[in-house]
Amino acid sequence: DMEKVLKNHTLFESGKVGTGGYCLTFNETIDIPSYVLYDIHPTLPLQKQDFDAFVQNNLLDTTELCDVLDCTRQNVSYMLKRKMITPVKHEVKGNLYLKGDVLRNKW
Repeated sequence: DMEKVLKNHTLFESGKVGTGGYCLTFNETIDIPSYVLYDIHPTLPLQKQDFDAFVQNNLLDTTELCDVLDCTRQNVSYMLKRKMITPVKHEVKGNLYLKGDVLRNKW
């Protein structure tokens, strides 16, 4: 029940976007497919702290990506060239990646 997730602040903050954005996962055990969320309501009442929690839990910079995958920046460059991973934001000093997409490439 989505209402239970929304009312439980700790559970709500554990939310992560699944690989490809096809689901939300809460507490590493509750998966809610995107179509269910759209059926419930096309928008959710989010506040700034919700966005901040999303960024903290779902985005990785290049250094964090290397730590998660236990690889070098050279490996990341290889994955980018082979389109094995795509940054959500590309910058000269580093990129930002969705954690779900990074975990999909964990070897």
